[in-house]
Amino acid sequence: MQTQDLINPQKIELRKNCKIAIVQAEFNHEITEGLSLGVTDYLIKNGVQENQIEKFTVSGAIEIPLIIKMLAKKPRYQGIIALGCVIKGDTSHFDYVCKFVTEGILQVGLAEDLPISFGILTTNTLEQAQIRSKFPSANNKGLESAYALIKQIQLIREIESN
Repeated sequence: MQTQDLINPQKIELRKNCKIAIVQAEFNHEITEGLSLGVTDYLIKNGVQENQIEKFTVSGAIEIPLIIKMLAKKPRYQGIIALGCVIKGDTSHFDYVCKFVTEGILQVGLAEDLPISFGILTTNTLEQAQIRSKFPSANNKGLESAYALIKQIQLIREIESN
């Protein structure tokens, strides 16, 4: 994604009484909080009101899909952003967590016809995660997650209106 895409406004109005949910993992809190700041900042700068953003915190990345599934069944959410950070270690745990989280989030989005943005960092090192979560910074992947969600909501609105 080009930095220019993030700079160009993506102004959006949510449906009446609708919200954006953020599901954020506590594990690697410094990283996920930086992502969350990027998401919130981008959404607000692009027309989403602060009271239209609700944040839900789970313990780790593997817990994200269940909460997203529960939120997706609530008609008040027009989109969901998943935020987490999985850093590769010395075991295959990383591979399993990444696979299960990715598949779980994808399944919910497809089953519920709901835009869900994937803001889960999967890095080899803590330093890579810190670079991608620093706020404020154009490298913040939270910004990209918010941008992707807004674009998806706009495209769905366009498809449904034709």
